[in-house]
Amino acid sequence: MLFDPLLPMRCPAQGIRAILVLLALVLSAAPAMAQVNWRMTTEYPQNNISGIGLTSFADRVAARTNGFVTVASPSYSSEGA
Repeated sequence: MLFDPLLPMRCPAQGIRAILVLLALVLSAAPAMAQVNWRMTTEYPQNNISGIGLTSFADRVAARTNGFVTVASPSYSSEGA
């Protein structure tokens, strides 16, 4: 069946119903768009190359997702290596 461009004009109730369904879907998805906060723990000390890499990773994740996903400051081990 081919698309009939005049169909929405013939059945305005269906067009309104489609718009309302679309609006309901958009509004129901709003809570799912909340910011994600990722808590990361590691056994590496902060001054270790792995600790520096994790800090850099956390900064890049926040930058690449425009702040949607944030990585909490990694919890570093209190024991130094």
